[in-house]
Amino acid sequence: MMQRGTLKRDPTSPGKFSPGLAPNRKNPAGRSISGPDALLILQRSHGNAFVQRLVQQISPQRSDRFEGDRGLYPVSRRSSAAARTAPDANCRPGAGLPPTNCSAYAANKWWLPIAYVNNATCACRATPNSPSANCVRKFLQDRLASTSWGLKAVGAAMKPQEIVNPVVYQGFVQTTLTPRIHRDHVDAYRSCCCPSGPAAYPSWIGVTTVPIQPCSLVGASIRYFGSCHGTPGRW
Repeated sequence: MMQRGTLKRDPTSPGKFSPGLAPNRKNPAGRSISGPDALLILQRSHGNAFVQRLVQQISPQRSDRFEGDRGLYPVSRRSSAAARTAPDANCRPGAGLPPTNCSAYAANKWWLPIAYVNNATCACRATPNSPSANCVRKFLQDRLASTSWGLKAVGAAMKPQEIVNPVVYQGFVQTTLTPRIHRDHVDAYRSCCCPSGPAAYPSWIGVTTVPIQPCSLVGASIRYFGSCHGTPGRW
């Protein structure tokens, strides 16, 4: 059963309140927004009927839970993620896409965070044209294409907050989208026979909230912190 989110007076709008910003026992910093808080925002902007349809769309699909599947992913050591992605000795990368096929993220900018659209497009272009990298590229784009309507609708409904209230929007991204995006990459590395895993979870908070330029910097970061073969500086 969803619990009502905490409210804090919005200093930018006297007399109004913003959900998800007030400190509490589990969130002393008061800078993230929970799934229920996101529902409160959507309820105010789109009405009860819209929110009820979203809940019906999302709740049967465990992978798209509003809670962001908190606690399911390692958040500190890359080695923990790598241990879960270790492929079978006979693993062979599946079909892939070349680094020239990277338009999927821009095509989904209507619901994805602009920071992730930028960083994912750069990563797609900067990783090499090799069997494992091509496999990862295709896996991630296939996973993106299979995203449920419910999650896309929530992301689209929250997009205005990206400009109007970045703190609320980044909190929503970190609790709802970042865990899913991180998991997609863990699954991609494992499926595509990478002996090592993607960068540690905290890195994905930056990947989904801070656009990085130039793209070459994204590529270098992947080679050093998310090397498929566990060799810093190389894919």
